[in-house]
Amino acid sequence: MNFKDDIPHNSFSLIADFDGDMDALFQTPHDEVLPLLPLRGMMLFPGAVGSVTVGRVSSLKVVMQSVERNSFIAVFTQKDESVEEPEAKDLYPEGVLARVMRTIHLPEGQLAAIIQSYGALKLEQVKRRKPYLRVKVSDVEETNYSAQDKEFTVMTDACRDGVVQFLKLNDGFRAKEAVMAINNIKHPTFLLNFICVNMVLPMEDRFKLFQTHDSKQRAFKLLQMLNRENQFAQLKHEIQIQTREDLDRQQKEFFLHQQIKNIQNELGEDESGDVAELERQAKEKQFPPKVEQTFYRELEKLKRMNPSIPDYNVQLNYLQTIVGLPWGVETEDNLNIRHAERILARDHYGLERVKEALLDVNNRALEGRPADLTVNTHVCRGNFHSTWACEGGYDDVADFLLAREDVDASRIGLTGHSGGGTQTLTLASVDERLKAVAPINMISLEMQGGCQCENAPG
Repeated sequence: MNFKDDIPHNSFSLIADFDGDMDALFQTPHDEVLPLLPLRGMMLFPGAVGSVTVGRVSSLKVVMQSVERNSFIAVFTQKDESVEEPEAKDLYPEGVLARVMRTIHLPEGQLAAIIQSYGALKLEQVKRRKPYLRVKVSDVEETNYSAQDKEFTVMTDACRDGVVQFLKLNDGFRAKEAVMAINNIKHPTFLLNFICVNMVLPMEDRFKLFQTHDSKQRAFKLLQMLNRENQFAQLKHEIQIQTREDLDRQQKEFFLHQQIKNIQNELGEDESGDVAELERQAKEKQFPPKVEQTFYRELEKLKRMNPSIPDYNVQLNYLQTIVGLPWGVETEDNLNIRHAERILARDHYGLERVKEALLDVNNRALEGRPADLTVNTHVCRGNFHSTWACEGGYDDVADFLLAREDVDASRIGLTGHSGGGTQTLTLASVDERLKAVAPINMISLEMQGGCQCENAPG
């Protein structure tokens, strides 16, 4: 059976404080060859106390031997947590001298061990592999400072404040108890190494701290890492607040929508036939994604509207237009030229003759017009325009054209251009023979293709 063992029992140990000589603790004598306890996900620092859960058979033997004989062990951290039987290359090269203070039996054969660490060790050589690793180690000197060193004390107090801020921002499990435990630690060196053990940091960063054997330099590096982690925690906290506010707003909108539905139901306005019909038609349409999103968003607006207000009909017409379009419906194109020619000849037959007739009328007007008759006649960009700026000119042309048998009044449209077409439009608007009358005013500062009616005076 494989256990996720030799890992921290809690994210933050609640050991209160250290009351003793830290220098003497670091210089505790020991054997040169010691049993090795490999840890996963945790790194003990000199003088710190930690709680780990042990499950591997070899690790259980090391722990039980230390308890029974009150003997020292070497504690090193694995680089890769997935390795079940680590070798020297799988361990960080530095660890601590330690002793198991107490064990607590857990379900499924696991064991919780309270471990007191002493001085720093360096792994020199593996002496034996079975039934557990026995390794040759050497001491690593730690430079320690007393509580009377103001600079060191200030730096450790700053580390304390940084951890408290981190715990408050994360608001994790047992955060209040952890804050209380940290605030109760008075010994600066113990506080420093306690934070290094329990603070959530990448293992590589922890080992960088471990390899810094001068306590002041370790405190400075730890303070830098805490500031970095607090910046990340603050950003995460702000994002969580924004997300919570967005969720609260969504819940509020949902509640209000439900209230609106209840009110509409009481007023007999719920399940409107317009909405139901639009939803039915929408299901049969092959909307593009953006159109579908827009349609249902606008449909929700319609549901919240009172049918008696004018905006309701505007919104309804908009949605009806959307569902009325042939989304996803395609027709087969007929690109045959002869077919197109037949359609054009059928639907636009006689236009050339009409143009010829108009030109003929205008030419006659130009040749024999009275002195008070002004005629503006030209062909512009392929379209024929003619306006008469005096009374009687319109009647002459209209009577001439509409008297011809090959002219269909329903296919004649009259447009007035610039200022000169106003009188023509006035006359045409009361002529029941014409089906379309529209003004077109085109004025510019420069000549447009030689058309005098499109240019400003002068």
